[in-house]
Order: sequence, then C-alpha cells, then structure tokens
Amino acid sequence: MVTRHAAGTLRPRALVAMPDDPQVSLVLSSVHDALSDPHWRRAMEEEYAALLANRKWDLVPRPPGSNVVTGK
Repeated sequence: MVTRHAAGTLRPRALVAMPDDPQVSLVLSSVHDALSDPHWRRAMEEEYAALLANRKWDLVPRPPGSNVVTGK
C-alpha cells in the first residue's frame, strides 16, 4: 500500500459527486438530519449491507451480571 505522503500527494482529495447525482451533501450535525438526507441515507444503507455481507459481527447472548455499554 502506498500512502498519500509516500506518493507525494499531501493534500486531501476534493469531494467528488456521485455519477448519478451531482450534489454533494454536507456533514450533518444530527442523526435525524442524516436520515432525512437521501445521500446520507443511501451511504448508511450501503455500509450496513456491507457489514452484513462480510459477516462483521455475530449476535450473542449477554453474559449474566454484565453491563452493556451502548454505541451511538
């Protein structure tokens, strides 16, 4: 793998619009806003589908007496 630094590309790449939709969404500040934005919604659905397809987690029972830390 060649990093951007090793390749001499020190600046981050510019945002590129999706081929079928020329609009680029801004970074949103709430989950509600993200869920109502079609670009973010599609990105979240694609990421979730990839996690399921790659079997990145398994649902297991909680051990007795353990505390569950939630993720947001």
